[in-house]
Amino acid sequence: MNNLTESDLREAMLHGAFYCSYEPNGSDSKSPTYGQAMTPKVLDVSIQGTLIQIYGDYIDSYLWID
Repeated sequence: MNNLTESDLREAMLHGAFYCSYEPNGSDSKSPTYGQAMTPKVLDVSIQGTLIQIYGDYIDSYLWID
């Protein structure tokens, strides 16, 4: 996305350039990570033939849906 706008988000989603994440207890004020953005952040994607590697912060696992 070039800009954090609704129209740029829509274009990204229409072209498949997005990912979703879930932050358990993200709104629970009693959670030790409350108020901290702990959702996964993709930093780089490497593609070599049929091998795709994803690098980032706070990534424990991922599910690829084709």
